[in-house]
Amino acid sequence: MLDAMDTSLRPIVSGLIGALLAHVLIRWLGRRFPIERKPHSLSWYEQRYSWIEKVCLVVFLAGIGVALVLYRTVLARNDPRGAAFGFVLGCLLAFAFLVAVTTFSRTHSFRDYWDYQALKSLSLGR
Repeated sequence: MLDAMDTSLRPIVSGLIGALLAHVLIRWLGRRFPIERKPHSLSWYEQRYSWIEKVCLVVFLAGIGVALVLYRTVLARNDPRGAAFGFVLGCLLAFAFLVAVTTFSRTHSFRDYWDYQALKSLSLGR
């Protein structure tokens, strides 16, 4: 009985530890990159960078779609590897798209995209 309880609590404990580490990382990054006055308005950033978010969402959903195809063809319906694979693939593809656009574009920079996200989070908090 005790062994069954230990294994059932393991995911909960690891999730709490992961949440704590994520919170510490976000606090550290927030201090490292403080939100100061941005050179442009939110509408200027939205005109230039909102399309990137839409394409990243489509690419992420494509990664989830690959997981659904895996469930229909190769994996059993109760196999969690397909969901994990689809989620990770979607995240990596979206991040790769963002990096490719900000690296190879002359008009889009990662710093401007970061400023856009900071201004969006400030406007949502009001």
